[in-house]
Amino acid sequence: AAWICKNSPVTSSPTTAPTTISPTAKPTTELHQCVLAANISYKEGKKNLNIEKRVNAKACKTKPKKDRKACFNSVKQTYRQEHILIVKRKRHTIRRCRKNFS
Repeated sequence: AAWICKNSPVTSSPTTAPTTISPTAKPTTELHQCVLAANISYKEGKKNLNIEKRVNAKACKTKPKKDRKACFNSVKQTYRQEHILIVKRKRHTIRRCRKNFS
């Protein structure tokens, strides 16, 4: 308690009084909402991509045996490329959120 002066009476503490919460959204809240929206968008995109991958893999099963491996590899490659695009979009959106709300 080094801040207490011995000659003057103590009237207030060195900590500031808590301020009332303003009705407008704080930048951090907007940032969190923006990042959350990016994450939700990513999850939705990934879910749709997984469904698409499953449908395409089922279609490969109907092909002749000699063509199946190439078909599955094609599905896998397409999935990887699409997933990379979804991840890049998520990162870009989060970067934009941080730029706008911090």
